[in-house]
Amino acid sequence: MHLCFLHMSQPQDSIDILQSIPAKQRTAKINMGLGQAYDRGGLSAQAVVAYKAALKASPLALDAAERLLALGVTTTTVLDIMTCAASEMSAWNSTGIVAAWIEAIGRARNSDWNAAARALRALDKPNAPLRGCPSVLVALGEVYYYSGEYKQAVAAFQRAHTADPLMLRGLDAYAACLSREGRLRERAEVLVPPSLPPAEYTIHHWLALAHLQVDRHRLPLAAYLAQKACFAEARNPEALLLKGNILMSMKKYTEALDHFREANEIAPDRYETYAGLAEAHIAVRRPRQAVAVSIECCRQFSNSPRALTLYANILLKEGEVGAASRAKVLLERALLVDDRYLPAALALAHLINTEEDSQTAIELLEKQVSAFPSSALHQALGEAWARKGGVAGAEQAVQHYGAALALEPGSRRALDALARLDKTPTTQQAQPSGATPASNEQSVEDADNTYELVTEANVPSDNSNAPEESETEAVWSDMDLEVP
Repeated sequence: MHLCFLHMSQPQDSIDILQSIPAKQRTAKINMGLGQAYDRGGLSAQAVVAYKAALKASPLALDAAERLLALGVTTTTVLDIMTCAASEMSAWNSTGIVAAWIEAIGRARNSDWNAAARALRALDKPNAPLRGCPSVLVALGEVYYYSGEYKQAVAAFQRAHTADPLMLRGLDAYAACLSREGRLRERAEVLVPPSLPPAEYTIHHWLALAHLQVDRHRLPLAAYLAQKACFAEARNPEALLLKGNILMSMKKYTEALDHFREANEIAPDRYETYAGLAEAHIAVRRPRQAVAVSIECCRQFSNSPRALTLYANILLKEGEVGAASRAKVLLERALLVDDRYLPAALALAHLINTEEDSQTAIELLEKQVSAFPSSALHQALGEAWARKGGVAGAEQAVQHYGAALALEPGSRRALDALARLDKTPTTQQAQPSGATPASNEQSVEDADNTYELVTEANVPSDNSNAPEESETEAVWSDMDLEVP
């Protein structure tokens, strides 16, 4: 009954059922269920007590240890409970596996993503006892996802779900990463098997389906599915973030702001909550609040490249006097911390380019592309060379657009830029092999508008060549639903 109540999003009824069992008769499983019910109901202090009881009764209950770390209990406290609870712990931990696992999860909960990734990769080394363990791989995928390393996250999630196809943990994050990489439709039936009836969908399935509909630009249906996820688990930050982003795309900024604010209260360690709040404040014309959120983001994440880039972009959108110079300093600081952070490099190049210093922008981007080649960098270089002008500039632009298409075939932005260059006599003979410009009848934006400010939302791959609608999508494709 307790599980049924949780599945129906009735945590208080679940708590009442489990509390009817006398405390001395509660097993580790019962205490674990009670902790989950308290957790779902937002009763963090009671959840900590229940999880500690479960861990004392079963010191190898790693799920309870993870939940304690997520609720703010220190790594030392969790390890003390585990090592003092049972003698078999010392034999199991003779190789340091449990301590290493708890340490890695603890670092992840403290938003120390780089250290957490290193610790988890150490557990997944060749010949390591936990090599290929789905739980380790999903944890590694989540760390990459939270730190913005989406390609690495996809690789980790794919290995985890290949090892355990029925694993639900991380399914929503996996779908989000696939969507950003433009690969969601090809994996749709793996995430949500067509044979699975909707009555058995969990929050992970609803979120995966919502991402799928966002990918197909069916925003009302995506909002409905995201709301189903919110009903399934009211305090889930992933559901609130997705619903907020969908509402932003639907230009319902006030409702989106409410969702981002609630997500930030639940998960203040998630960068996406600050980014969503800042963008929503800009959308409702509250630039000072957006700047305040960006500053808080920098404090929360110790001036990480992502936070500094967000702050810079918000300053540029605010449009106050001197904002461009302040943003430039912030972007340069971001690249000093991580010289391979693509959004900062692209945003800084755009800023320099708008100052009519195309050569400096080209030098910056060429340094980046030589070390970390990507389609986005080649497109930015093509636009910088095109802005510089002249025969040499046009030829270099064509070459970089061709390189972008080689890395990302079908990129609409690169094809449109080639079509624009094709109208000039200097590029009639310089088309790269395999690149077909868009029709001349198609409207093309002015050159000054093609170089966008780049954030993590528009860095991911273009999925214009994605496969046709899958069987999973067909289940929901014909529904005409209003946003709740």
